[in-house]
Amino acid sequence: MKANEYDIIIAGGGAAGLMLVHHLLHSILAESKILIIEKEKKDQNDRTWCFWTKDKTGFEDILYKNWEKVIFKNNSTTKTLHLSPYKYQMIRGIDFYQFVKKEISERENVTWVNEELKSLDSQNNFVFATTDKQTFRGKTAFNSIPIKKPANISSRKNYLLQHFKGYVIKTVENNFDPTTPFLMDFRVDQQGETRFGYVLPFSENEALVEFTIFSENLLTEEAYKILLENYIRHQLDINDYRIIDEEFGVIPMTDIDLPEKNDPNIYNVGTRGGMTKASTGYTFKNIMDECKGLVQKLEKGRIDSISNNKKFRFFDSVFLHVLEKNLHPADKIFSDLFLKNDPRLILKFLNEKTSLREDIGILSSLPTIPFLKGAMYTIFSTGTKNLSTDF
Repeated sequence: MKANEYDIIIAGGGAAGLMLVHHLLHSILAESKILIIEKEKKDQNDRTWCFWTKDKTGFEDILYKNWEKVIFKNNSTTKTLHLSPYKYQMIRGIDFYQFVKKEISERENVTWVNEELKSLDSQNNFVFATTDKQTFRGKTAFNSIPIKKPANISSRKNYLLQHFKGYVIKTVENNFDPTTPFLMDFRVDQQGETRFGYVLPFSENEALVEFTIFSENLLTEEAYKILLENYIRHQLDINDYRIIDEEFGVIPMTDIDLPEKNDPNIYNVGTRGGMTKASTGYTFKNIMDECKGLVQKLEKGRIDSISNNKKFRFFDSVFLHVLEKNLHPADKIFSDLFLKNDPRLILKFLNEKTSLREDIGILSSLPTIPFLKGAMYTIFSTGTKNLSTDF
């Protein structure tokens, strides 16, 4: 095999790309010649991933925090939601990058290049990855570089952005309960969108505080700053604090069709492969499960289609339509969801593990007319073909 030839090429060294490498290095494919193409060095704490699970993940050593309960707030109610047997867990981007990069550094068969990918295509049963500096050839490629928003989105599809600005702050007084995050705090003006505060406490005087919005368009940098600082001052009643770190993120929430493959021998993974749950934006746990499953299929020499549960895709489409068209106030929808149901059942539902009977119980807690309109719109827009196979 020539210097620029590889068994596996991975485009993107973010969560999905590195998760895939991690599982490859713990499989019978560990000796494969692997190339990772990533334009950034991934040496900064550029993001935070949170997820819930009741199982061991293999990343317990790099968990920054985990919690057994969370708080849901709106203008009239504060409710503590006990999650056991689930735990709400947090991994910092920098810790995950260092964890996998250490594994990579111990292997001579894995190469990381800091270059920008310009094209990825296949010819004659080979994959060709061209960067701004050179071209590599491989047998199989996995592409985790997110797809940009399409210029023309069908009117039958939904597309929202989950965008957020966050500060890690250190306060003079002890303002936080380190045992209990705020999962959603709706004590903010909704502006006809979905807006809420989010607080992950690390100690009594240190926390990540974020202001999150679901909408079609981003705001200006100054607007995020004003919203976040007003939330800290007026809702959290904190005036004396120091900003230790900052983060900003944008996550697509959409039901547009994302192909599993964009070329022979090239597989889409991560957000590009549809692993971001459309109705919540949560991605990391889905990536864990997806990459582990992909490697198991690779070990058997064949990758068949990635699971895509039509029932939950339908639910996501309905939920997105209700939010995007503002058929009912978002804060009231989430309040009904979390305050009228067992939180453990909601987490099971969001993990797409519930039965139809459990689904019906959850859906009956939501406002009937808006969701009936959303369901009818989704059915007539996409058709009912094959829906019943997952119900």
